[in-house]
Amino acid sequence: LQDKEARAISAVLRGGARDGEIEWKVLIYDVPSRDIIAPILKVGALRGLGITLHMLLATERQQIPDAPAVYFIQPTEENLRLVANDCKQDLYSQYYINFSYPITRPLLEILAQELVAIPNVSNIKIMDQFLNFVALEPDFFTLQLQNSYQTLHSPQSVVSDQQMEAYISTIVSGLSSVLLQLQVLPLVVSVQGGAAQMVAEQVGTRLLDFLRERQLEPSASQSRPVLLLCDRNNDIPVCLAHSWNYRSMLHDILGMRLNKVELKDPDNPSAPSKIYELDKEDDFWRGNAGEQYHVVADRASEELDKFKANKEQLGATSDDLETAMSNVSNMMSSAGAMKMKKRQVDMHTNLAFALLNQVKERQLDAYHHTEVAMMNKDTFEKSKFEELLSKVGTDLDKLRLFLVYYFATEEVGPDEEKEFSKWERKLAHQGIDMSPFAFLKSLRSFTKTSIGNSRAGAGETALSKTLMGFGATLTDNLKKARTQLEASFKSKEEVLLPLTRMVDAILQDPSSSSTSKEARKKMTETLYCHDPKTGTKIDVSQFKFTHAIVFMVGGGNYMEYQNLKDWEKVQKGKHVVYGSTELFCAEEFVQQLKFLGDNSG
Repeated sequence: LQDKEARAISAVLRGGARDGEIEWKVLIYDVPSRDIIAPILKVGALRGLGITLHMLLATERQQIPDAPAVYFIQPTEENLRLVANDCKQDLYSQYYINFSYPITRPLLEILAQELVAIPNVSNIKIMDQFLNFVALEPDFFTLQLQNSYQTLHSPQSVVSDQQMEAYISTIVSGLSSVLLQLQVLPLVVSVQGGAAQMVAEQVGTRLLDFLRERQLEPSASQSRPVLLLCDRNNDIPVCLAHSWNYRSMLHDILGMRLNKVELKDPDNPSAPSKIYELDKEDDFWRGNAGEQYHVVADRASEELDKFKANKEQLGATSDDLETAMSNVSNMMSSAGAMKMKKRQVDMHTNLAFALLNQVKERQLDAYHHTEVAMMNKDTFEKSKFEELLSKVGTDLDKLRLFLVYYFATEEVGPDEEKEFSKWERKLAHQGIDMSPFAFLKSLRSFTKTSIGNSRAGAGETALSKTLMGFGATLTDNLKKARTQLEASFKSKEEVLLPLTRMVDAILQDPSSSSTSKEARKKMTETLYCHDPKTGTKIDVSQFKFTHAIVFMVGGGNYMEYQNLKDWEKVQKGKHVVYGSTELFCAEEFVQQLKFLGDNSG
């Protein structure tokens, strides 16, 4: 997926140049489109495409009358007015205006009205693209829709039905772009009810349109994949738990964004931050991103020792002239590779130390092990749990631990309610905002209240009823939370997270043993399954799949992605692409829970 998007964006950035030619030009983008480019095309690659200068659309720019300009932007009304203003000021010689997703007719009419006074429009070319997603890995993408969980759960007083319909349409647009770039026509499977099924139905319609317009031409020689859409509510604990996985920790603790980590020097806070880029060209990252933190720390130390040993060996002197000349020759030929290796080793050593500082300062290892232990009542030390909530870690760490504890409790009776209330008061007394807990409590009791009143002031529109189904099975899901969270912390060889278990069931061979076949059929009966090509419902248990595209509606995380990849490694001929409406860390997810707790009435 990452390579396909890179090729498509490269074609956009070539502008009017033919293949093999280089036409020097400027690139104008908005922030979302800049983020699409960032993980896949570095500055050197942009230069190779003839880009000499790249600037944000919303900034003030000087006239460069001899240079053509390539625009890569979203088709919003504000962007259209800015582009039209550039044309009116005659800033560039040519205008290649590329929208990251197709522009609507009303907006196109607005652009036409803005450009009507320009005497010469022959140097303006407008093109629709299907590139409104960010490919962070070859098999991992996000739509970068911030606060998606919050939006999908907000009451009607905050998000109207019309706004919700538009938001669902935005999700459909991004996911359809991914499928179009992959040139696949999947069978579509989703959990029943709620936003996931709404997206599934609309994606099916969009794919059929692509077929009719011959934009989608899937290979007849390849078997069709399955597109599985899931709701975030089906597994909330994985978004709250403290991870011990290298990539997850970089995201959760050091704020990795778009495969970049920004680190400040703790000894010199006023110094400029260092930016570390992590990509598939990095051998160490490629081999260790999914490993446990302590394994990565050991391997980084080993790599540093190996580098020093190789450097000493290459720099060794000898009395024998031939040997000395050979050493010099080897050193010169290895200089480039050694420099790259040194950069990678230094980067991962620094990142490992930065993580270690946070682990020690906040006792994140204790949080991790306590969350594991509370899943096993025989080893759970209540005193350690109470110590962490009373003294150690940040307010966010304490809140996450408490919410994990809440999810780990399968049945909530009077005694459990009393226990939760006690800790709710204690944490609030420490100044911790407990509104996220208030929202989760309301979700847990969702099915005990009238669904018709679940959205404050909502009328009974078809959309409202469908969205109410989003949380209708939450009580059953919470009962499974203990098992789910326990899965999050066992070794990756032992356990499958709930999402991975669903993928495993769907990708099982229908001709497998009668026991697993029956279990697969029982599980798939609870799903909405249809074939976009025929528009008919299907029995997905009768199909044999080797490829799956898994999409989490409401936000995803690296822990789920890594669990799918670990499962994939032990399968024969199976491949999974993972995507989500957004990629959030625990802090960002808790902020969305806080908003919902404050606004759900």
